Amino acid sequence: DIIRLNLQQYIDIIESDKINYSPYALMKKCDAFVLSSLSESFGMVRVEALSLGLPVVTTDVAYTNELIEDKYGMVVENSDQGIYKGIKQAIKDETLVERLKEQVKDYSYEDKNKEILGKIIKLLEE
Repeated sequence: DIIRLNLQQYIDIIESDKINYSPYALMKKCDAFVLSSLSESFGMVRVEALSLGLPVVTTDVAYTNELIEDKYGMVVENSDQGIYKGIKQAIKDETLVERLKEQVKDYSYEDKNKEILGKIIKLLEE
């Protein structure tokens, strides 16, 4: 489908058995990270992508909106069509990914952990 849809310049498919090193080196070469999961408990790979400075296109699954906050990527409908629309928007809007990359520079894993811990403590104190 990638060839049929003429998307070769946008998408590289790398077979997992061809990756002999840490996936982070490969991820750092990407413009964005797509998590097309129908179900996730947390999706740690999203945090890893953000920590590498990658904007994230992800489906609306657990903890997505709190993590992405509409400034570190795009939260799309949890469907094939939702992922399609999100990727299409990222490809067509040439400034979108660059703008998100700039905003991701402000992402702090440590600050996000403190925020989450604060919410947990508040729940426990109620």
